[in-house]
Amino acid sequence: MFVSIFALVAIFGLFPVHSGGAALDPQLQVNQLSFPGLAASAPLVAQTELQASPQPLTVKAPYVSEGTILGADNVTDTEIQTRAAAQQNDSVTVAGADTQQATRVAMYQNYIVQSGDTVTSIAAAFGLETNYIIWNNLDLEDPNRVSTGTQIIVPYVPGIVHAVEFDDTLTEIARLYDASVDDILYFEANSIGDPNVLVADRYIFVPGGRRLPNPAPSIRPGANQAPPDTGSWGWPAQVNGLLTSEFGAYHPLGIDLAMPNGTPIVASRGGYVQFAGGDQWVSYGFYIKIDHGDGWETTYAHLTSFEVPSGVYVNQGDVIGYSGNSGHSTGPHLHFELRYYGDPTNPLDYIQ
Repeated sequence: MFVSIFALVAIFGLFPVHSGGAALDPQLQVNQLSFPGLAASAPLVAQTELQASPQPLTVKAPYVSEGTILGADNVTDTEIQTRAAAQQNDSVTVAGADTQQATRVAMYQNYIVQSGDTVTSIAAAFGLETNYIIWNNLDLEDPNRVSTGTQIIVPYVPGIVHAVEFDDTLTEIARLYDASVDDILYFEANSIGDPNVLVADRYIFVPGGRRLPNPAPSIRPGANQAPPDTGSWGWPAQVNGLLTSEFGAYHPLGIDLAMPNGTPIVASRGGYVQFAGGDQWVSYGFYIKIDHGDGWETTYAHLTSFEVPSGVYVNQGDVIGYSGNSGHSTGPHLHFELRYYGDPTNPLDYIQ
């Protein structure tokens, strides 16, 4: 009888039966959880070995926008941050055209002139010849004097920053600066995909380039050359504006007209738009150049936005953009130039 009762108890599980095999229920080690104020109730079991089968590792490189420093060695973190911050303001939206991302960060930096600086001292500080400061900042009224606080272009290596016009070719650009086509083509920051098709309204860098004493005229014959227009020259804005700088020895490139931001700027005469772009921090800022044919060109600088891309024909009086304060500017105004075969001429001698 006693044996029979013991057998029934064992069969129906009235007494626990321990097995030497794996536990059937999951076990939770409370001491491995991080609960504030709750002490671990059991010692942490040290992990002695990790076994895992090999897993493929895919590394996705972060996106680097055009204009990031390319192939630059020995650059300080501060300089990288400065260039990256400047790059954020490199895009200009043009009606009817794609937004262009300038590559200036890899080509040059926008240096802010400090008290006591001279063109010579700035060039020496960056290991450049003085001419490379002068050649890349043609808007400086006096190349021997720079004003404190002015932002100027300082190339990272000897060369010239060139604004690509809609009918430019690599051969013409190389000839203009006595440079090598291959050097321009393979300068990484230029990002030239097809050497036969340059992207207009942006900057490219000409390594080793130099400005020749007698450069070829910027007006070039071709299918898109503006027909000669012998009509009168019109005022370049829808308001007269206040003449703040006259054409002369101390302001030898054109005239300055003070006017509110956003004033419509118009074509002084009919012609083809050669360039609509720039850099809002230095030089002319955002500007438009128009070829009027027969050797005449006009330039409209320090704009805030454009209405036209390069390559289109505009009639006299057409709105081409809006005035602003971009570039080397001390206040909202329009800088207006009139050139005949590349030589600056007093616009007030022609404007009606």
